[in-house]
Amino acid sequence: MRSLGRPEPIQLRWSITHPAAAAALANGDPGTAEPVPPNLHGKLSDLITRFRQLPKRQLVVLGEPGAGKTALAVLLTLGLLTNPEPDEPVPVLLPLSSWDPRHEHLYTWLAHKLTEEYSGLGNVAAYGPHAAERLVAGERVLPVLDGLDEMPPELQAAAIDAIDLATAGGRPLIVTCRRTEYQEAVLREGVILASAAVVEMQPVQIADAARFLTARQYPGHARWQPVVEHLRGHPQGPLAHVMSTPLMVDLARTAYSDAASDPAELSDAVRFPDPASIEEHLLDAFLPAAYPQQTPRLSSAAGISPAGLLRYEPEQARRWLTFLAQ
Repeated sequence: MRSLGRPEPIQLRWSITHPAAAAALANGDPGTAEPVPPNLHGKLSDLITRFRQLPKRQLVVLGEPGAGKTALAVLLTLGLLTNPEPDEPVPVLLPLSSWDPRHEHLYTWLAHKLTEEYSGLGNVAAYGPHAAERLVAGERVLPVLDGLDEMPPELQAAAIDAIDLATAGGRPLIVTCRRTEYQEAVLREGVILASAAVVEMQPVQIADAARFLTARQYPGHARWQPVVEHLRGHPQGPLAHVMSTPLMVDLARTAYSDAASDPAELSDAVRFPDPASIEEHLLDAFLPAAYPQQTPRLSSAAGISPAGLLRYEPEQARRWLTFLAQ
């Protein structure tokens, strides 16, 4: 659904601190944190290995807006499902935004969300009563909790404290959050996930951005080559700054997916003198490029033909989405 595998995800890189150093980092004091060992940074596959090697499999993923936190959570969930270790709990990705830690225990909410998202668990004949509650109580689920920063600000510190209390016995989990919101919540209330290692999302490297932009390029075409050359020649320029986040790299590829379009215009310093002008252009170009590309979703039920997709004009989508955003 997210097209992360077309043809392969953009390379997300990370660095990780020891759990003991996480408190200093979260409190905005990197000077007192231990140096990051050379083997505690890398690619997605490395992170899966390192996660399984943590004394307590608890991880916080921090990053700036558009840094790829949710994409990393998705890919990490899928990666952990591949060749799982014996008796390893099943990772389940869930958004945190609907949880109110003041009125509901983390695992009560988790059981409710499992039943809501996976309605088959309500099949009493197949799984018995209270299947979701039993899975949670039996530590068969590894929560991958996405978007702590999407909770109301007044609940974020309470959520951190409640998560820390619920997992104090060492139960594994993964949490994603914007770095600034996590730091502010920690500084405001003095709470922290004490046993969790902290992953910092790293900027996209130029070589990785170039590989992603050209991956679906028709053989013999070189529409993206001027962009790649500009990035290599101006690694500190506005375009390189924009292309340092996975969100903007993906928006760029979507905005110029039409073979008749010319991505070379992105390197025009007169038209796009700063990062903000490039970002605004890519956001403006996204809906017109994305809507004509929609295809009907296939039904999961055998023998049922997928229904035709209702098609709306990009301007309708822009108007409705603007209203929702406001």
